[in-house]
Amino acid sequence: MTSIQKASAEVRQPLHRTSLARSLTLTLMAFTFIPIILMAGAAYLRSRTLFGDQVTAQMQNQLTNQLNQLDLAIKAKQIRLDNFVRQPDFDSELDSAIAGDPHSANFSTIRDNLSEQMRTLTPQVGNITFNQFFLMLPNGIILMASQPRWEGLSLANSQFYQIIANSNDQTFAAYNIPALYNNQLVLITIAQYQKKGGLRQGTLVGITEQQSLQAVLQNLVSLSSSSNAYFVTLDGKLIAIDPHTMELVALNPSSSQNTQLAATFKAMMNGGNNTPASLKFDNSNNLPVLAQAAWLPDMNAGLVGKSNKMQFSASLIALGLSS
Repeated sequence: MTSIQKASAEVRQPLHRTSLARSLTLTLMAFTFIPIILMAGAAYLRSRTLFGDQVTAQMQNQLTNQLNQLDLAIKAKQIRLDNFVRQPDFDSELDSAIAGDPHSANFSTIRDNLSEQMRTLTPQVGNITFNQFFLMLPNGIILMASQPRWEGLSLANSQFYQIIANSNDQTFAAYNIPALYNNQLVLITIAQYQKKGGLRQGTLVGITEQQSLQAVLQNLVSLSSSSNAYFVTLDGKLIAIDPHTMELVALNPSSSQNTQLAATFKAMMNGGNNTPASLKFDNSNNLPVLAQAAWLPDMNAGLVGKSNKMQFSASLIALGLSS
């Protein structure tokens, strides 16, 4: 063998050994790091799921708590109003009011007495039962009201007339009752007054003004600056707190939001299911949100609590759970 052939053989042997060592190293690294990567990915997905479940559970608990409180308060209002129209004193006072002159001193005395009794009718601790009231005749004319300027007004052409005239022992969330509450959300609790034989003489309506409803929404948004909440009325209006004025205002929902809420509440009303449902949709600003929605039969309205999905992702990043 020539000296050139010997040198070539000596070069090939170290190169071969180096290549083999590199292959073994890469193989070992693959078998070592791939399981680690898979485990890390699984841990990330599990943590993300658990965190999402935690946020959802928190929103559901908040919503359920507020629904329970509302349910108890509304039932108490309905029972108290129904008991009130059954009292013998109410019967005599109503007869006097119907037969009397609305401008007489006796009429004013009856109005004042009725207003006082409505406000102090076994109130909840720290709260009056009703802020205002009115007594409507079967023809839709308001005969008597805690606000004298309402007296003589007709609700016969109002979209709420049929609800008021044909409901009994019920409460409704109503937005924008013309001439009474323009662009405001109130609760109207209805009790029909009937003579013996079932002939309706009038309808007594107790009104809970929006301050009580604002408190419900404020409780739902108190835990996070990215949260929001709103009521959904029977006619599909979304009412939330304006962050600037802190007043209740109507929202302009996205089509996705409207569609999902309408379908969800329809299913709840038909199925009698009051368990909060989880929803995902883009709001009117095209931002993705997570929401919990529930229907409250005693209020004839929906309640929605939602959180900005981008804020949710930011929380994941802060915890090292998102890319």
